[in-house]
Amino acid sequence: LAQAEERLKMTESLIRSMTKKERADPDLLISHVSATSRLRRIAKGAGRTIKQAESVMSDFQKMRMMMRNMGKMAMQGGPGGAGPNMDAQMDPSAAFGNRASRRSGSKATKVAKPASKGFGAKK
Repeated sequence: LAQAEERLKMTESLIRSMTKKERADPDLLISHVSATSRLRRIAKGAGRTIKQAESVMSDFQKMRMMMRNMGKMAMQGGPGGAGPNMDAQMDPSAAFGNRASRRSGSKATKVAKPASKGFGAKK
């Protein structure tokens, strides 16, 4: 527990050392041309090593991908998520009947998702 609290404290100090622009767009710290110098500045401002800052960004990337994959699984009806066509999977008799409802249930519709807010920066 103490180790987790220390990790949280380190992450918080690094986030507080970021500019509003970096908090709103974490990709600046990952794939941007100036990512290395930005991470170096953030680590120095937080009193941490560059390795620790890179570790936090790596963890952020992993978490981002995990959440993205969980969202995809939920939409497809994967483990733990009820997909759009769950009725037909639960009750085979529901697969017969109104053709229009079957077709609309099988087609994935694009839902407008809010833009990622990064590390919680308010615009």
